[in-house]
Amino acid sequence: MPIRRLLPALVLLHGCAGAPPVSVFDRPESERPVRIVPLYDGTPLPAATSAETRVALGKARQQTQAAQKTAPAYQDRDRLLPLAEQAAREGNNPRAQSLARQATSRGESAVETQRTREAATLLKSLYETTGLSDAQLAQLRSAEAQLVRGENATALKHLQAIKAAAQKPRDYTVQRGDTLSAIAARESVYGNSLLWPLLWEANRASIPNPHRLRAGAKMKIRPSPSVDEVVKAIAEARQYPARVRIGTVKTLPKP
Repeated sequence: MPIRRLLPALVLLHGCAGAPPVSVFDRPESERPVRIVPLYDGTPLPAATSAETRVALGKARQQTQAAQKTAPAYQDRDRLLPLAEQAAREGNNPRAQSLARQATSRGESAVETQRTREAATLLKSLYETTGLSDAQLAQLRSAEAQLVRGENATALKHLQAIKAAAQKPRDYTVQRGDTLSAIAARESVYGNSLLWPLLWEANRASIPNPHRLRAGAKMKIRPSPSVDEVVKAIAEARQYPARVRIGTVKTLPKP
């Protein structure tokens, strides 16, 4: 081929090699002005917004608020709701509805996740609670089954009711001759005299000295302390000296 015919082709190839690839997304800056998308400020939506879009946005706002209330750490990372509201203001109903549904779904997922965590934590703490009645234990197992089935809201509600009943204190009036250890030893209380620090801790305002009780004084008895509280109370009780007769100590004969 003559050189004169090759020159235009070489010039064209050289120009293509030095230029960036052409794409439908590559436009001059003058044709793509940068525009900041504002957050929703309560501005009324245009008349072009359809009723379906308004309903979708309403659900998305409600669910987003519920997620932020239930899970304070929840954030709309993708800014779906503001984008949906912006699309609605621009009259792009299909995009607004799609983004609103996504925002609603994200909010529901955040609420369910938080409920699952709360229910699992509460279930664990209740299993580590002492003094639960047979009826309360049956309710606890039923709530656990609900949690396994994915009924998180119902399980959490039942677990909260069990916790409230377990933490509700009982009233007791001090009788003449009562001691904290004697009260704690009763089967209707703790069944263990070493758990008297639990009584003192719950009544420090009315019982400044655990060794002196005034007949007629009102006390609060916590019916269901946790295992950790029981261990701590026993360790504290053993720090107080007590006189106990153990009889004569005998030395065993060597074999």
